[in-house]
Amino acid sequence: SERPLGEWNRMVIECRGHEIEVWVNGDRVNYASECTTDHGQIAIQAEGAVCEFRRLDWTPLGSR
Repeated sequence: SERPLGEWNRMVIECRGHEIEVWVNGDRVNYASECTTDHGQIAIQAEGAVCEFRRLDWTPLGSR
């Protein structure tokens, strides 16, 4: 799902209730359910490598 080295990737993370879905460049790469936290602070991190963020956009989701 990742683009070649030197190109930007687009990641979409949707947190709705107790579920999280993650897409990278349009491909769903992760899903989690029964998450224990549905509000609070947000942290952005990368594990094992240097990571740069060009832009972060926050969009509130409508209720289901």
